Amino acid sequence: MKKFEPVIVGFVCNECVYAAADLAGTTRLSYPPNIRLIRVPCSGQVDIIHILRAFENGADGVFVGGCLPEQCHYVDGNIKAEKRVEFLKKALMALGLEEERLSIHLLSAAMGIEFANFAGEFTNTIKKLGPNPLKNQKSLSLHSNHKRMIMRDLLLSISDAFGKEGVKFQAVFPGFGEAILDENKCIGCGACSYVCKDEAMTTAIENDVILINNTYWKCTACGRCQEICPKDCMEIREEFDLKRFLKGEVDQKAEVGMLACERCNKPFLPLMMAADIEKILTDKAQSTDFVGLCPTCKKFHQAEKVRAISGFGGNLKGIEALKKVSKQKGRA
Repeated sequence: MKKFEPVIVGFVCNECVYAAADLAGTTRLSYPPNIRLIRVPCSGQVDIIHILRAFENGADGVFVGGCLPEQCHYVDGNIKAEKRVEFLKKALMALGLEEERLSIHLLSAAMGIEFANFAGEFTNTIKKLGPNPLKNQKSLSLHSNHKRMIMRDLLLSISDAFGKEGVKFQAVFPGFGEAILDENKCIGCGACSYVCKDEAMTTAIENDVILINNTYWKCTACGRCQEICPKDCMEIREEFDLKRFLKGEVDQKAEVGMLACERCNKPFLPLMMAADIEKILTDKAQSTDFVGLCPTCKKFHQAEKVRAISGFGGNLKGIEALKKVSKQKGRA
C-alpha cells in the first residue's frame, strides 16, 4: 500500500508565524513538506468557514498560527482566533471528527525552531489519525452568499458523513444566540422583525392573527430587537446549540389577534396595539372613533366628515367628495 502522506493547511498571520516559517527556511531547519501555508494579515481574520472549507476540500489537518499572547499586531486577533478554534474543535468532535485534526499555535517572528518542531509534531499526529474522512463529502453551500448558511451547510455535510443527526453540543460563543420573547407582553407590533438585519425575527399574518417567528440558526445575538421592543418583552440569550443550529426550524414565539376594520372588515392592527392606542387617546381626552378603521377607510371616514360639513357632493362619497371640495375651492 502507498504510504499515507497527509495534506496540512496552515492559516498563519503575516507578522509572526509566517515570518517564523520563513526564518526556519532561511536557517535551513527542516520540517515536513506536507504543510501548505496560507498567509493572512491576522489570525483573527481566519473564520470558521475557512477552516471547514479546508477540511471539505481534502485537508487532513488544519492549524491556525498567531502572535504570542498580548503581542498581537492587531490588539486581540490571536485571542479571537483561539476562541474560534477551541469552539470549532469541540463542535467537530461532537460531529465525529477527531479534535486533534485542528490546532492553534502562537509564536513570535523569531521562533523559527519552534515552528519547525510544531510542524513535525503536528504532521506525525495527523499521520497517526489517517486520511480525512470528509474528502469526498461536499456541502450544498457552494453558491450561497449567506455566511451563516454556508457554515450551517458545511456542518451539516460533516453530520451526514458521520450519521450524527441527534448530536448534542452547547456552548456560549459570541455571535450566536436566541431571542426569548414573553408572549404575555408582546403586542404584535413587529418592530423586532423590522430591525433584524439577519431576518432571524419575522412576522406573518395567518387566519386573522399575527405570528412572531424566530429562526434560531440565523440569530447573531446583535440585540437590536431587544433594544427596540416597546414593551421590554424581548431578551437575548447568548448560546450555541449545535442540534438546533443544524435542524434549522422556525420557532413561533408569539401569536397576537388582529383587529378587523369597522368599515371593510379586514384585519389591520394587533388587538393589543389598538387597546394601547385607545387608552392613550382616552387619557389625553382625544377622539377614538378612528381607531377601529384601517388606513384606507380612515380617508373615507374623514372625507365623509368634510362632505357633511361643507354640503358639497350630496351624492358623492369618500375621496370623490374631497376632490369635489378641492375643485370648488379652486374656482373660488
